[in-house]
Amino acid sequence: MAHHVLNTELMNLIDGSGYKKIFLSKYQKCLRFLEGLKTRCHLGNSDLFEKLLNEDNLYSIRLLGDKNIRILFSFFTINGKSKAILLHAFEEKNKSHYESGKRIARSRRNEIMDVIIKKE
Repeated sequence: MAHHVLNTELMNLIDGSGYKKIFLSKYQKCLRFLEGLKTRCHLGNSDLFEKLLNEDNLYSIRLLGDKNIRILFSFFTINGKSKAILLHAFEEKNKSHYESGKRIARSRRNEIMDVIIKKE
């Protein structure tokens, strides 16, 4: 699952970059791993996922290549099942990009939490 603007963010990052085909292959592979591993995704030797330090329930998919694309996500319990929801995609060029990305992801995570709480 993904926040409603995530796919637009991804397309804006990769359209016309010459990196689209390679990126989509890596992205699909990461999503399959994430679906299988869930909250254990960042454990072990995987360079694909990381749990962000000093962040509650915020993780990153690290898609290294021609562009240093990061996809931030969180886990939510929906109808009794754990689901990863992709929150924000950006190209990390420096530390300020990452800090901005985390702020956006936290805001979207809170937005989703509000919706989940209202449905309960």
